[in-house]
Amino acid sequence: MVRIGKIYNAALEIGLGVKKWSKPQNNRELRYVVAPNIDSLNIKNRTALSEFKSYLEGFKLNGESYVPISQNPKSSFIEYYNHRKEICVPKPAVKLGGLTFPARPAPQKIINKNENADDCLISLVNFSKFLKDSSKYATKEEYYQIIDEISIKMPGYVRKMHPDLRPEIIENSGKIFKWRSMMDVEKKVDGKIVKNKFYDEAKKMEAIEDFSKFVEKLTGKKVLIASPYRMTIAPDELGLLNDPKSYENVDYILFGHGTGSSLITDSSKEGHWIFSDTGESVWEYIEKNVPKGKKILVGTCEQDKYWRADGMIPKERKEMKEMYDKSGNYMYGIGNSVSAAFGISQPAKICESGKRHIVGHTYIENYHDISSFIDGCYGKVKNIEYDL
Repeated sequence: MVRIGKIYNAALEIGLGVKKWSKPQNNRELRYVVAPNIDSLNIKNRTALSEFKSYLEGFKLNGESYVPISQNPKSSFIEYYNHRKEICVPKPAVKLGGLTFPARPAPQKIINKNENADDCLISLVNFSKFLKDSSKYATKEEYYQIIDEISIKMPGYVRKMHPDLRPEIIENSGKIFKWRSMMDVEKKVDGKIVKNKFYDEAKKMEAIEDFSKFVEKLTGKKVLIASPYRMTIAPDELGLLNDPKSYENVDYILFGHGTGSSLITDSSKEGHWIFSDTGESVWEYIEKNVPKGKKILVGTCEQDKYWRADGMIPKERKEMKEMYDKSGNYMYGIGNSVSAAFGISQPAKICESGKRHIVGHTYIENYHDISSFIDGCYGKVKNIEYDL
């Protein structure tokens, strides 16, 4: 038998054990209870989010020594905990090439080392990624419940970590994260689009529409979605638009995955520039949807015969005379893929309807990573026009 006060009583109400007695502020509040089991956390709730939150309460009291137990035999949280327990092991010291890398203690299983149980957004994001990519038990309902929870917390985190972002982006970062999650339901395997278990057509199309409206309001430009597949590319490219200079000289913004070469302008020829998920000609799409003479900021890759997966520009392409404008400047926006980092070798492309030739490019000179609500970058933008 032990004496406890308000703090202990509160812990009991949520099913947690307490290692030490906390002295109450008022002796009249003392009462006797049977001491609970301090070796484990008994999780009684059955949703992934509620089990995660229950673990946080136990972690606050006993840290890494707490071991969660669930009454749900298909608990996706316990599944995640066991996965983390398996990989979160200490690393011994290693000697390599005359260098010695010191031993490292085991990382914390659930809570990110840079967070605490009251401020653990990234830990929750990591949990959601496990549910989507690896869990056998997670349901669509509990996955999107966690996405909703993250979206509520996200603006506060982004405001603290990325204060240089535009206020419109910071305040809507939770919505942007949610839209991206609702779009992140497809991938390409052996040339075919494969839907994951959380695929929801209505949610995906709603997210694409809402995101497009947000970008149109942010930029004042018309947004075009060339093919509504694997569209996480759209929010991931949002960081470029943080600098209004990126879209100051265009009328439209186009998102879509692409392959082939923009230098092959005849759509009847093999290797011409197409949207990789529909096979539609990029040049024909632009001419059908954009009035002649209007310019478009295009976040769509090319993959010509010289394309490299690492984004580096091969010697063979650099030797092509078609890659230089009349002033002798290399046209970086032609031939290569577009990276969400928008570096000089993988910039966004600038096109003009009626001209089947990329007329310029836009890149970020010194970029800053955003790895929380999108997988992209932002920074000061530079626009280049080609002398054609």
